[in-house]
Amino acid sequence: HFDTLKLNEFLIKKAKQIGITFFDDIITDYEFDDNGYLKQVESETAIYPADLFVDCSGFQRLLAKQVDEFEWVSQQHNLFVDSAFAFPIEHTEDNYVPFTMAKKMPSGWMWNIPVYSRSGNGYCYSSKHSSEEEAREDVEAKLGHPIKIAKRFTFDAGHMNKTWHKNMMLCGLASHFFEPLEATSMGVSVQQARLLVKFIEDESDDHEAYNELVQKMFE
Repeated sequence: HFDTLKLNEFLIKKAKQIGITFFDDIITDYEFDDNGYLKQVESETAIYPADLFVDCSGFQRLLAKQVDEFEWVSQQHNLFVDSAFAFPIEHTEDNYVPFTMAKKMPSGWMWNIPVYSRSGNGYCYSSKHSSEEEAREDVEAKLGHPIKIAKRFTFDAGHMNKTWHKNMMLCGLASHFFEPLEATSMGVSVQQARLLVKFIEDESDDHEAYNELVQKMFE
């Protein structure tokens, strides 16, 4: 299990060691050519041209929102849960386990994911079958103690109809979201990145083949 913030720091350090340049900036504008290819992204102080752009902006889906060809395909009819809240729990000698636990609940499922100093916990539930207050009461009854909610969110489970259009890619949460168990999102994101690297190495611009393989992963 990984502490997400510490993992990010480690990966940035390793990326810089192999020559990857980082720009910490806020993108405010996008310039497309007459054929719909993205020429550059812009901030208030800089312009960033490139041959290929990959949207890894998570739920914000900054680039995806600019391109009509990227359309959301809801899978909410298959995956009923649409709400979640997360709460950390400090480790004690009695509650530490070195593996992920998922427990069934009245209106969804609850997760426990330990890292070295604490465990990440949450309840993913259907708002059609339970209010947040009812969901919280279910969790506290299951655990036997009060909880302090640190984060809450709602979502529409699903994925984009395609993840590669012209010179624009969508990866990770910018392209899909099913449930807030990180293993799913991380696994698909890694496979998307590996597949993109292979297509670049093969000098392939067969977007249709790439999209078909990624859609199969989503399914």
